[in-house]
Amino acid sequence: MPGGYAAWLLPSTTMPRVAIAPLIGLAYILSLAGIGELHGSNIVLGTLGLLDVYNAKTRQFLRTFLPCIITGAIYDSFRFTMPPLTRGHVHVAGPYFLDRALFGVGGHTLNEVFAAHHWAAADLIAGFAYLGYVAEFMGLTLLLFFRRDVVRALTFARGFLVVNLLGFVTYIAYPAAPPWYVAEHGFGPAQMRVAASPGAAVRFDRLLGTHVFRDVYSHCPAVFGALPSLHAAYPALALLLLLRMPTLRWARWPACAYALVIACSAVYLQHHYVIDVLLGWTYAVITAVIVGAWERVSVAATARPPAHHSA
Repeated sequence: MPGGYAAWLLPSTTMPRVAIAPLIGLAYILSLAGIGELHGSNIVLGTLGLLDVYNAKTRQFLRTFLPCIITGAIYDSFRFTMPPLTRGHVHVAGPYFLDRALFGVGGHTLNEVFAAHHWAAADLIAGFAYLGYVAEFMGLTLLLFFRRDVVRALTFARGFLVVNLLGFVTYIAYPAAPPWYVAEHGFGPAQMRVAASPGAAVRFDRLLGTHVFRDVYSHCPAVFGALPSLHAAYPALALLLLLRMPTLRWARWPACAYALVIACSAVYLQHHYVIDVLLGWTYAVITAVIVGAWERVSVAATARPPAHHSA
């Protein structure tokens, strides 16, 4: 529909404009440049503020996905904020021994069992699943947005921010080494300069002759962010939110299957313990409750008629 495309592509000539969003984006770019931490991705994030002054469609898109943009900016900042915030209190042995006590098999964690017993088909299934955890959540959010269910799309976007904030606070309060770190470096004091590893996902790359996981994890700023598993939290949250949406009933069973597959993959690929997955699921439940209440309050406030004042 030409009219539909024009609504997105052509700048508005009548929309009232305020420069706050572009100025915030510019301040973000300049602040990172000032401390020598500016990357290309930061410039992209900063310039998204221009969407707020282009036309009504781009403004609505920006304001719906703003929680996701904020999440990305916070996560990116971990490359220079996480080391000083976690140095000296990274937990290496504690999560391992707790997981082994609760879910161990034959005196080993499930991670160690899968390190000894693994299969090419499982490597491929787990690898593909692990690569899609953000794409599934963002895909559902975009689907809702372009189906004009902006309220529910905003709920998904808010959920993304809330579940990540819960995870990020935990990363700082209780930084935890992942299973691959214990396998490679043991239980000694955490080596803060160690690079992130793809863990057992390297088998996926070997099977396909790629470097996908190596490239992805070469940019990971949260090496000691194993607890909780946000890989497990995102699909679980997506499923919980879908249960409240009759129009996407068809997506519930695929979302349920994906949540289970990725939870198993997180353990199989040596990235998380079972306790990390369970905490990720717990955070998904908490987030679903929070954003569900947030949505109800927002809808009620929008539907409330304006107050009339007598003369």
